[in-house]
Amino acid sequence: MTCKFVLSDLVEDEIGNEDGYSNFEPTVALEIDGKNVFHVLGINGAKNTVIMHFRENAIKVTIKMIDGLDEENDEYKYWLVGTGFGFRLERNGRNLRVFLEVDKIGPTQGVRWPQTVHVGTMSVDEWVEAIVSLSAALSETFRRSNPSIFDDQIVRRQEAKISRMGEWLRSAQRI
Repeated sequence: MTCKFVLSDLVEDEIGNEDGYSNFEPTVALEIDGKNVFHVLGINGAKNTVIMHFRENAIKVTIKMIDGLDEENDEYKYWLVGTGFGFRLERNGRNLRVFLEVDKIGPTQGVRWPQTVHVGTMSVDEWVEAIVSLSAALSETFRRSNPSIFDDQIVRRQEAKISRMGEWLRSAQRI
């Protein structure tokens, strides 16, 4: 895979807390072809990302992307919740141009805003695989440290959508 999300600064107490879904705030980086895209801004990643809320939105946007592949080109936004950073993806057919955006919506760790930097190009499949991989890793982390969140309907719906994205990746419809 040429694209993957990397989490650091994991605080086990945040995950295991009864409000772990909303309180788990690791640093999030995105690597494209083995390079951390945040380095272009002089930082290692978006600190204190409310990762499960990011995941919730990322799943929704990614399903929209998959469902809209037969339509004209489109644009998708993935904001790293709780930070001043996000990704804007421009789809042209089955290819995505990925932009890292900085805005005043949240803390920008001293990075100048507003700004947009093109950080790479990849296939839709590669992006979906990165979202599925991140989502599965987060699910596994919560299964170990806070399995009670899987009693929540929102989380169960997310798990079904993650499974759907995984099936799409294995299917012939993506070819």
